[in-house]
Order: sequence, then structure tokens, then C-alpha cells
Amino acid sequence: MPDPAQSYGHSTNYLGDARLKSNRSANIADDRNCSFWLMGLPANTSYSALLGAIRNAGKIYATNINAPTGEIATCAAKIVFFQRTAAETLMRQIKNGKLYVVGKRITSVRWNKVKSGEHPYREQSRAIRITGPADLMNFEYFEIFFSCRFVYVLTWKGQSYCEDPGMVSHEWHFASLRAQAKAANAAIEREFVGRFKVHWAPDPCDCYCSR
Repeated sequence: MPDPAQSYGHSTNYLGDARLKSNRSANIADDRNCSFWLMGLPANTSYSALLGAIRNAGKIYATNINAPTGEIATCAAKIVFFQRTAAETLMRQIKNGKLYVVGKRITSVRWNKVKSGEHPYREQSRAIRITGPADLMNFEYFEIFFSCRFVYVLTWKGQSYCEDPGMVSHEWHFASLRAQAKAANAAIEREFVGRFKVHWAPDPCDCYCSR
């Protein structure tokens, strides 16, 4: 009997639910695929280190890092961009020897066989900005709030500029829009109506800015 994962375009090592539509390979041409694999990453590569190394490419929709195994001593990472042009930009940077992660130049990259098309909602981002009364803005509170509702990985959090008197803005940069920043945005809009405002913030992978 054929492996269910393989029938949806995954390898036999795939651990997710291949039956879910969101986990299947998109029915698109190869030149529209926005997903690829980076291989040969240092064994201690974190999400912060990986995404902190990517600049002036484009918005990232999802990131997943595979840790070293008994046979493979390096990490690998799946990255899905919002747009094909962004994925192509990073691909060129890699081929030109311009991507360094934890001090190592990354040269091994290939398009993912499990294809992902462009994300239609260009205003969204894996980074969000939360604004509220200064006495209510507390990072630890929001960490607990998010942790009770979904699993997430942060690459950065900190205070950002706010021009409203008596208000404070915090930025939260997640590893992915999918199931992370999107879930955070929805939870705040749903449960804190009139108390906090939440907006999409710029993805630092889309510019030269650094944290």
C-alpha cells in the first residue's frame, strides 16, 4: 500500500498530517513555488539566528527548522515566502555567497517538492504591533496569553515607537505568519476589544533593518 504522505508529495519521513489541505503540495507550476529547503545549517541554528540572517529579500510566511539527527549533524530549514520574487531573491543571495548563518556561509539550497503558492493577503506579516495603555503593556502577560492559545516561536520582541500619549507599542516577531502571528492577531482582536490595538508590522526579512 502506498505511503499516504508520498501520495500528497511528502517524503516518507514527513511527520505532519498529510491529509490536511494546508499541508499538501499546491497544484501550481514549479515557477510559482515560494517554498524551498536550506541545508547544511549549523547544528545550533535557532529561528532567531536563521531569520536574523535574511535581509532585503521579502516577507516570510512560514519557517520550520529540522534539528540534527543521528546520521545528519547539521540543521535543515523549510522557508516559505509570501511571493515567488522574494524566494528568488534569497536564492540569488545564497548562490552569490551572501547568506551567513551563525558565521557559516550557506550554499546548499533547493526548491521544495511540497510546493506553496503566493500568499494572497499581502498586508499580513509574521510581525505584529500591539498598542495599549502604558500600565497594561506587559511582555510576560502577553507571553502567557499567547502560550495558552497556540504554540509559537519568537525571533524578537521589544518596545517600538508610539506617538499616542499615555500609550505604549510592543512588536512581536514570530517565526511564521501561519498559526503564529495570525493566531496572535486574531486572539487580541477577539478577546481585547477596546483595550488593545493590534496591527501588522514590517517583516525585518523584507528590509535591511536589524535587531
